[in-house]
Amino acid sequence: MPCRTWSTSWQLIVIAAEAQARAELREKLPERLLEIAVDTRTGGRAEGIDEAALETEVRLIAEDYARAAQQTWVDRFAAELARDSGLAVQGLEAVTAALREARAETVVVTNELAGDRVLWTAGGLEQVAVEAEGLAEEDIVRRRADEALPAAASVSGAGLVMSGHLELTDGVGALLRY
Repeated sequence: MPCRTWSTSWQLIVIAAEAQARAELREKLPERLLEIAVDTRTGGRAEGIDEAALETEVRLIAEDYARAAQQTWVDRFAAELARDSGLAVQGLEAVTAALREARAETVVVTNELAGDRVLWTAGGLEQVAVEAEGLAEEDIVRRRADEALPAAASVSGAGLVMSGHLELTDGVGALLRY
């Protein structure tokens, strides 16, 4: 009997089908995928299925998932910051250093991150700093902090989450990989 290995980075599977089809699919899914599967209340191929209602339900499921995932990262960041483990930093200086060193796993931004704050980038967006002197490249560009940080996070492979309830130095923090 052949053995199947499921390797996926999927985070959410939405199953929209008639009840019997959903049940049959769930029987065949491996445990890892069952853990991330969510059924819709509507769906199927029968005549009269409300496509708009299905689209709305799928969108709401995805939004709920995204909100919960974001809150998980914020909670993890807050716990590491409170624990003073060295795996969470706050403030533009510390966060930009973590981004330059590719140590930031997730950048946490609050509403307090002011767009009028200036950061400097070089090498595309691979390098970001509070002071231009901290960068080695010659093609240094002045950017708004609220634009430069998300872009630098993306380039470095870090996640980005928003938090409305944390009070952070300069309105920004980072959960570190190591």
